[in-house]
Amino acid sequence: MDFKVNRFVLMDTFVRIVEMGSFTEAARLLNTSQPTVSRQLQSLESFIGLELINRTTHGMRITEAGRRYYEYARKLISEMVQFEHDMRGERVEPRGYLRVAVPHLLAPEWLTNVAARYFEACPLVKLEWVTSEAPARFHEESIDCIIRFGQPFDQTSEVRQVGELDRIVVASPAFVEKHAFDQSDCASFRDIPWISLVNKDKNKLVLHNDRQERCELKIDPVFSADQVLVTREAARQGIGAVLIPEWVVRDDIAAGRLVRILPEWVGEPVPVNIMFSQEMGESAKLAKFIDVAASAIHQVLKA
Repeated sequence: MDFKVNRFVLMDTFVRIVEMGSFTEAARLLNTSQPTVSRQLQSLESFIGLELINRTTHGMRITEAGRRYYEYARKLISEMVQFEHDMRGERVEPRGYLRVAVPHLLAPEWLTNVAARYFEACPLVKLEWVTSEAPARFHEESIDCIIRFGQPFDQTSEVRQVGELDRIVVASPAFVEKHAFDQSDCASFRDIPWISLVNKDKNKLVLHNDRQERCELKIDPVFSADQVLVTREAARQGIGAVLIPEWVVRDDIAAGRLVRILPEWVGEPVPVNIMFSQEMGESAKLAKFIDVAASAIHQVLKA
């Protein structure tokens, strides 16, 4: 084993492989490649001198030695994190650092508002924002929690839903003027130019109204992007219509840069989640942050 490699990283990688049930999913969770995960497991097995996971062309199976090591590693990781919390004095009064990974979509003024309100409740905690869309590695990157939009793919983390983003259909005034369509007929919008997110609503939109009616549109987007703000700008430029969180385009609608179409129809809401490792579950500073963030999110979304 290369002693330049952090054994804690190898141990954490092994735990994630077991919990996710595959090398590919573990690599996705850890934001790395499947070959890297395989090499890390091999390094750990080489150091221990035992096979922890039996790999075949048909899948993987944890060995008896692997089961024993998994229980040990999981307990050790949990105890280490808890010990660090105790060292920071969190059980007496929240203190130390809180490192939060946030998406680009959250505006700076919202983030600083949350920070100001949090410092009123926890004046001894130092807060750090990390802007990122990638899955965070809690231990290796010292991330305490993550704010994410959409359903979490990581089934091993704790999740608290703190809000929902309502989604509406918008387009530019020029686009609406150019394309004649019947606002009351949802199906008539199937063939207009659409903008979409790369990994969401790529070929199909599902809308519903207050009468519990459902409208499914199969679409062929003329423009796709992997960031919501890019799709908003594309809509401003008149490229197409887009299903987008209302909060993101609220100011644009008020200023006349975008207009709502299909006003009786909305898309499925997008959950707003705060994710954290199981070891952080009893952290007082995290519990207070979740309370503050949930209140701030509710306030801005319902404004």
